[in-house]
Amino acid sequence: MRRDVRSKCCALLIAALLGYFVGGCATGHNGRWIPPQEVFGFSSTQEITNKFASYDVVTPHGMRTRELQTKGARFFFVTRIPYSSSNVLTTYCFEQTDPNFWNLRALLVFARVKSVDLEFVADGDAVNVISDGKTLFRVASAASERQQSP
Repeated sequence: MRRDVRSKCCALLIAALLGYFVGGCATGHNGRWIPPQEVFGFSSTQEITNKFASYDVVTPHGMRTRELQTKGARFFFVTRIPYSSSNVLTTYCFEQTDPNFWNLRALLVFARVKSVDLEFVADGDAVNVISDGKTLFRVASAASERQQSP
């Protein structure tokens, strides 16, 4: 086989593999990613749980949920755990902004975490997300941020 043909075949194979993997990530077929626009707002925590459960979960760990009340807000966290050997976690944080509405407040992607067990600790009107004793992120309520801005 000629050298230029081999390099074209190799480039085509690499392009096909990239297309397959990127296409899978973009469409959510691999169970790792849920586009934020698909989970922007819900009427209840049960509706949130049902929506996330409707996606393919490719691991025995699946997802974990946690509801938390702070001084001035209610939060609901959904953590998707893609693979037992993965060190990347995706956590969706919802805040109850109305008695019948839970709004997507934050999408948190944690890389290089050693444990899939995240802790959520109320701290005033915010929640600290903790892994292995270290605070990874702090989510404040929308109301408290509005009061602090000029």
